[in-house]
Amino acid sequence: AISDLEIISGVRPSFFEIMTAAMFRWFADEAVDVAVVEVGMLGRWDATNVINSDVAVITNIALDHTEYAGPTVKHIAEEKAGIIKPSSIVILGETDEVLREVFLEMPAQAQICRGDDFSCDENRLAVGGRLITVRTPRTIYEDVLVPLHGEHQGDNASLAISAVEAFFDSMIDPEILAEAMRNVVMPGRFEVLGHQPLVILDGAHNPAGAKVCAEVFFDDFNMSGRKILVTGALRSRDPDDLLTTFRAAEFDVVITCTPPSPRGLPANEMAEVAHRVGCNEVIVAQSVESACETALKLAQSQDAVLVAGSLYIVSAARPFLLSRATKHP
Repeated sequence: AISDLEIISGVRPSFFEIMTAAMFRWFADEAVDVAVVEVGMLGRWDATNVINSDVAVITNIALDHTEYAGPTVKHIAEEKAGIIKPSSIVILGETDEVLREVFLEMPAQAQICRGDDFSCDENRLAVGGRLITVRTPRTIYEDVLVPLHGEHQGDNASLAISAVEAFFDSMIDPEILAEAMRNVVMPGRFEVLGHQPLVILDGAHNPAGAKVCAEVFFDDFNMSGRKILVTGALRSRDPDDLLTTFRAAEFDVVITCTPPSPRGLPANEMAEVAHRVGCNEVIVAQSVESACETALKLAQSQDAVLVAGSLYIVSAARPFLLSRATKHP
């Protein structure tokens, strides 16, 4: 698909723009029935925002990409609202009244809002994930198992269920819903890649994501042993804020590494930040793989290893950790 693309302007497209164009070309060639397209960044000017979506889903708003949108969450909301088209049914997960108004002011076919029209009424910790009860405009789905970790995933599931209902204009067969949820996987999103020691991989790379990641790690898992954090960040991030929100000082060992990106913050600089926010034992690794290797060597069976801080780190760590799991089941 990429080789068939033609440059139609004098502006060199970005890697993301090329991949987005290739995606749409592939969708057309394969005549896909339904496409779920996630925005790359913000929304209004994102490469994906050339489609007239039947359903536009807004999860929630947090400070990110402020250099492109503006310094406040309202600026972020205004950019994200750009994906809403007059023909779209809007599924709105944001509950802040001021931010909701930004989205509700956009012309749309219909608006379905968390709290008013749908909700996750029960959200309980279960073996392997969450057990939820979801209320939608059409029905109530009881005891749905979501095989993902974190209370927020129950809320996300209620959003997804409402979006599917809106798309098909009908309720979902409970058996089909249960089967679909059983097959849900989110690589790199609080993904458990090993036990004894517990090894978790999470792509959290901003304060909002780090906060949720830390809450799930410390509150949902009963860990009796030491806790080891493998982390790094891009230069565009505030590493002090990131590590503080990750609760890095509560880890017994912090191993820093440089994300495999030209924008990666050097591991030694991240280590300085770790010391500054109160971490006691800090190790500087030469690569993501060596950081993971060091963590696994330090960890005993009752310990836990969390790899987080950058999607670039996740992309490098995941194949390494999976290969280790295969070699050392």
